[in-house]
Amino acid sequence: MNKICILSLVIISLINKAHGRCKALYLSPEEGVEAFPYYPLDVCLERMSSSIQSSSKVTCSGDTACINYYQGSSCTGTRIESESECLNKTQNPEFDIQCTGTPCPYAIRREYDDETCKQSGDYYEQPIVTSNCIRINS
Repeated sequence: MNKICILSLVIISLINKAHGRCKALYLSPEEGVEAFPYYPLDVCLERMSSSIQSSSKVTCSGDTACINYYQGSSCTGTRIESESECLNKTQNPEFDIQCTGTPCPYAIRREYDDETCKQSGDYYEQPIVTSNCIRINS
């Protein structure tokens, strides 16, 4: 059995001490590859576009995960109801949703549209699950 371990040196949170799965959207297993956490739940991500700041967070209830969008930063502004999107296993078989368990360890990657590396202007953030090992069965 080969193992490919993905480690992030950006921010490493606590390693999931339980042998269960952490709270995340998992990509469903494909031939020879086990399911792995793709998108951690309850992580607030910020975005700046045309000088307008917004944020988003994926939350979970039952077997449904919804991404909620907010006006303003920190997922504390007014929620934009019309832009919420929800996923469930029946309609989206490529995802497995784990609503319970411990939070996944993660890092946040911020990418700026500015090509001069000044870290200013428009940007978006993306979560990266860390301390995760993807098992490939061969």
